[in-house]
Amino acid sequence: MKYVPLLVLLLAGLLYGGCFEPKREIPDEVMGLAPIYSTGDWKQIAFSEPRVIQTLGKIYYKDGYIFAGESGQGVHIIDNSDPAHPERIKFLQITGNTDIAIKGNIMYANNGGDMVAIDISRLDSAVVLSRIPNAFPEVENAGTAPPNYFGFFECVDPSRGVVIGWEEKLLHKPQCWR
Repeated sequence: MKYVPLLVLLLAGLLYGGCFEPKREIPDEVMGLAPIYSTGDWKQIAFSEPRVIQTLGKIYYKDGYIFAGESGQGVHIIDNSDPAHPERIKFLQITGNTDIAIKGNIMYANNGGDMVAIDISRLDSAVVLSRIPNAFPEVENAGTAPPNYFGFFECVDPSRGVVIGWEEKLLHKPQCWR
């Protein structure tokens, strides 16, 4: 009787392991994802005009403001002092950003694989207080494949810059898949 759980696990592993076949050949053309690379200096952090939220990330509320993350791009800042009429006021561009946290007047964010501390006490200029290079190597390396995607994709070329997103397009003989 004590071997039944082991037998069930072994059987489940065999059944599950047989569900995925390795790719046998690379198609000449196939729909898949291609990386979108940052243009310019990816370490530059600055405020810009508000814009429409495309891919919502984490949301923080502080002192009447909503800080809404935009995956790979930065943070939307929304004045919510009148909840019936929230107003987008700024966008804080942080290339490669996937996560934020706020304590006091300091926003902590990843800028690609770097961690930055940004003073948000004044919303007219972004002041980077400190930067820890390569604090999140797993985030830096996460840009090598589209998250939560299974299929063909264009391999990332690190010499082209930091990957800030992915777009669907027709790929020619893609060399990467999962």
